[in-house]
Amino acid sequence: AGLSRARRQYAHRCVAEIFENALIPVDAATLAHHYSRSDQAIKALPYLTQAGEQALRIHSYQEARQFGSQAVSLLGRQAGPKHHQERIDLNLQLAQAYAFSGDLARAQEMIEQAEQLAAQSEDKERLGRVFRRAAQVYWLRSNPKAANDYAHRALRVAEDQNRVGMLRAALRMLGRTSIALAAFDDAIAYLLRYIELEERPGLHYHPNLLVVYGYLGVAYARVGSWERAVEAAERGVALAKEQGVLSTIAFAMAPLAYVHAAAHHWEACQEILDALPEQNIAPSEFTPLRFILNGLRGLVTAKLGDPADGVLTIRQTLEWVSENGSQVFHYLPRIFLAESLLLSNDLSEALSEAQKALESAREEGNRWAEGVTLRLLAEITSRTEKPDWLTVEKYLLGSTRILRRIRARPDLARTYLALRRLYDRAGQTAWAVDCHFRAITIYDELGMPDELRIAQGQAAGERKGAVLILGMDLRGPDIGKNDPASQEKAGD
Repeated sequence: AGLSRARRQYAHRCVAEIFENALIPVDAATLAHHYSRSDQAIKALPYLTQAGEQALRIHSYQEARQFGSQAVSLLGRQAGPKHHQERIDLNLQLAQAYAFSGDLARAQEMIEQAEQLAAQSEDKERLGRVFRRAAQVYWLRSNPKAANDYAHRALRVAEDQNRVGMLRAALRMLGRTSIALAAFDDAIAYLLRYIELEERPGLHYHPNLLVVYGYLGVAYARVGSWERAVEAAERGVALAKEQGVLSTIAFAMAPLAYVHAAAHHWEACQEILDALPEQNIAPSEFTPLRFILNGLRGLVTAKLGDPADGVLTIRQTLEWVSENGSQVFHYLPRIFLAESLLLSNDLSEALSEAQKALESAREEGNRWAEGVTLRLLAEITSRTEKPDWLTVEKYLLGSTRILRRIRARPDLARTYLALRRLYDRAGQTAWAVDCHFRAITIYDELGMPDELRIAQGQAAGERKGAVLILGMDLRGPDIGKNDPASQEKAGD
């Protein structure tokens, strides 16, 4: 404190250079601290980026934003670089910094400038890095299609230049964007390739491997491969526990909870949510991790008999989404809210939330969410005072086409069962039998005994005391694909 500013900056630089060349590695945050206070503050930039990436790996988002904000501030005080390579590198660092600090629009602006410079200079290595960072920024901006496209470009560069780090990042991004786009088979293929890359003999696994196992569990669950789904998600939790970081353990447990929710194992899902390290989802900071878990917690609460409390919990999640501009999977809590409102018999609100969820799912290109929400809209509409049965059928047929195309078989079976109930009520026995057979065949093939038992037990019991509604102007399950009345963006 007694030194002049120049002497103090010189001392910080000396300390940073000693640490930088030390035989025992010094963490990036320490190097960033000393360089940022030295007479060569620009040298802190790569270390601020590394420190931010390390914080993200353990899901410490507040710390990551702090490092990002420091980098933004530091770059704002520096003169602009003169050469393309320097400009590209600094733009990438700045994009990372803006992404960490939440300014995704500026991050995208930096990425676009870096891409133009790299293309002009025909620098393939830097262009690959631009593609990798662009995929991340577009993912955070809830544009999975663009993120998927840039991840494919990064994959090609990584394969051409044999860059393992870039290959890891591209495969990981392709896995999660494929899930977001409901290309579950593609997601499984990319994620298995990542795992094969990481689990080669003699190599220590990358910290992101546990995240990949979580994605893989969700992808398997969407297609109904339940044993593989649970095995993959539990493997991710085991790896997180080996690391011993509470926030990482909580993050790894989230996919396992979603796997059980996908199977409608609500009690098992509740047990996982109750076992979460509560320090990491404390109300003091509503993090993306808490966003992921809180919406699901509300749905599980509603499914287990307390829909009012579930609705309250999910509304808190949606408030956070609105206040923070979060975009990734932001339609999920709205779907959960519509389901919970339906359980509360608040049909008007449920219909409104489901329509908003459908609009969001279509904007994001998530076909699975679109198909599931169409079935939910059908169920809500069928409960109203004077249902429009043709609209109910249109929703269900649209859901069927989507879910069949993306091979989301558990939800496809549930939609077939909903169609069977509709045709039962209309007295359309042949259509009802066809849909019933399709549903129970899928349940049986996927090993879903609880839902199979319910489906098989409803055929006779459902008609007991039920009102047969005559004159329903329904179209039937084999309606032609070119019928515009049945499509209306809900189907093909």
